[in-house]
Amino acid sequence: MFISYSHDNCTLQVVDNDLKPQLTQEGLRVFIDRGSIKPGDIWPAEIASAIHTCKAFVVVLTKRYVSSVYCNGELYEAEALDKRLFPVVCETGWEEETGGRPVADIVRAVQSVSLVTEHKETELARLVKAIKGKTIAALKQITVHHALFHRCSAHISSSSSKHPAHTSQPS
Repeated sequence: MFISYSHDNCTLQVVDNDLKPQLTQEGLRVFIDRGSIKPGDIWPAEIASAIHTCKAFVVVLTKRYVSSVYCNGELYEAEALDKRLFPVVCETGWEEETGGRPVADIVRAVQSVSLVTEHKETELARLVKAIKGKTIAALKQITVHHALFHRCSAHISSSSSKHPAHTSQPS
């Protein structure tokens, strides 16, 4: 899972103290740039690779997030790749900071959880349950598609061996 967030003190605390521990405790693999990109790695390539391979994309919403070119780029990439988005509200008033960017429309279309509440633990549990449920459903869907592909391939192979294609002989 990819966690997309801005690098401000408030967000870093939420990511480090709440999101990452809760998600990893539940057995979910988490990509966070600060801990996942090693010295010498090419930062944009690692970010792009992580977004392409992630099963879930967590958006940590703050005012700074919606005004960040980098964060918006990550979100647009995830949306273009049809990744499952999980918005997490960490600061009120982020909607006013969008400046007409499509980020607001993308994120508003998806149900979010809010960590700006006295029920933070309940919201984190809802997030984990949703991510696990969506990931399992996606994996089941992939398995069904994989099985159908193999059945179709086997059928095509057996049909072509019974009825070889007519090949013309040169005269």
